[in-house]
Amino acid sequence: MADGLAALGYDDYRRSDAAVMRLLLREPLSIGQLGEATAVTRQAARKIADALERRGFVTMARDQSDSRQINILLTELGADYARAVVSVIERLNSEIRDKVDPADLAGAYRVLREVATGDLGQSL
Repeated sequence: MADGLAALGYDDYRRSDAAVMRLLLREPLSIGQLGEATAVTRQAARKIADALERRGFVTMARDQSDSRQINILLTELGADYARAVVSVIERLNSEIRDKVDPADLAGAYRVLREVATGDLGQSL
């Protein structure tokens, strides 16, 4: 990821960027929604948002209908970065699909999905 984004001019990639930028490209999120979507605490979500804001990728603003809620919005630079993240992910996925047998890939996906949902870990 980092090398692919650096080649596109984004040399400050952080691991949380891939998930967060793809989410924000779909729609603005509140700090709480970002935390829920990425399975981190509200405090951790705020730190991620603050770092993105310092890098110029997002702005934060109080919600007009609920001033307790802070919304995270992509800037133009952030939208460009998010599209670059998606592009690199698609390229990496394509490279994997070209190298791995489709049946093996489907099996790996099923295992990862079970692990991600927590079902597999509870039965071990």
